[in-house]
Amino acid sequence: MAISRDMTAAEASVLNYIKNKATHELPIEASSIRDVFHYDKRTLENIIESLRVNFGHPIVAKNKNQTDITYRKHKKNEKKDWPLISAKF
Repeated sequence: MAISRDMTAAEASVLNYIKNKATHELPIEASSIRDVFHYDKRTLENIIESLRVNFGHPIVAKNKNQTDITYRKHKKNEKKDWPLISAKF
């Protein structure tokens, strides 16, 4: 699939933050991303969805509890216990 646009500064910042801070053993919480970048919940959801759909980054999400989501990069050959689709908030 061809990418039709360049990545925005917000998308690049969130992607770099997830790549540098999140590990497979210790994923990053959405609330910490929102605190660092001062995004509301919907804005962060849209940025993550854009990174997945438009740019093909395998960022996975898992509901940690009712109020927060954790994010990390998807490992190749990993069992799919973390969905690649966005979580419904």
